[in-house]
Amino acid sequence: MKVNADIVEAYQRDGFGPAMAKFIQLVMYPGLLPDNYLDRCAPDPAQVRCLARRGGEAVARLLGVEPVIFPGHHGGFAVNQGSPHNDPAAFAMKLREVLGED
Repeated sequence: MKVNADIVEAYQRDGFGPAMAKFIQLVMYPGLLPDNYLDRCAPDPAQVRCLARRGGEAVARLLGVEPVIFPGHHGGFAVNQGSPHNDPAAFAMKLREVLGED
C-alpha cells in the first residue's frame, strides 16, 4: 500500500495533476509491481492526459459507432476539486439522450 500513500502524498504536495499522473502510471503498469516501483521518476502529467478519451474512441471504432462527447468528459457526473465546473445535470441529460430515454 506504499504506492497508494505515494499518490496521496503527491496530491497533498503537488496537487491533482501530478497525483493523477502517478495513478494512471500505476493502473497502466503491466503485471505485478516490482519492489523498486517507487524508485521510478514521477510521470509528466501532460503525457498522461486524455487516456480515457483514447480508450473510448477505440471501443467506439470496434463497435462501429461514433464516440459521444459528454459535458465534463468521463467525470462530468460529479463536481470535484479537479473539475469544479462540471455540470452533472447536463451530463445526465446527454446520457439520457444517448440511451434513448429523452
